[in-house]
Amino acid sequence: MRMSGVLGPLVHQGDAATGVILMDRLRPARTLHTSSLVEPERVSVISTMIRKFQALDTSGMAEAATMLEGRNALVDRLEATCSTKVFLHGDLHHANVLLDGDEWIPIDPKGLVGDPAFECAAYLANPISDLPSREEFIEMNRQRIRQFAAELGFDPFRIWAWSMADFQTGEANRSPDSPWHMVHWAMEALEPEFNRPM
Repeated sequence: MRMSGVLGPLVHQGDAATGVILMDRLRPARTLHTSSLVEPERVSVISTMIRKFQALDTSGMAEAATMLEGRNALVDRLEATCSTKVFLHGDLHHANVLLDGDEWIPIDPKGLVGDPAFECAAYLANPISDLPSREEFIEMNRQRIRQFAAELGFDPFRIWAWSMADFQTGEANRSPDSPWHMVHWAMEALEPEFNRPM
């Protein structure tokens, strides 16, 4: 509800038990993925939203790291070196960004608080329904990480690491039968470039 009518659509009513909400209708409500924007333009849309989120109140929000399925050394390392915590949408990917007139609007926030670089992880893993080949996906995410770092001033290691941590802590994500397996594989392939001692 922190985003209601501010950065997101006006929410009129919500049911905590079912997660169903009644909000203003967005038109044409085209998702970021089905838009005519090219990838660098899509990343810029997300970057703009991430900057705006940082001004929102974080009181009472759950810690982003607690949303992962478990903890490991990488999560502990990221948490120990996090100097600033901000409001996070928590699931900011292509299907949760809709066009309303000529403005891009985020929907369905988890409402978390944590490392600003955590926000990029959901975008790097998507759109899961239409991923390119493995080699193309590696290069796509290499460019995405570099662009997020340049536009937001984030450490590229932290952008990569939060995405990697999400997959390292989820057993199902690492299964070859999981649709997310290729994302995990791509993040591992980028480790030599982005992982570094702190």
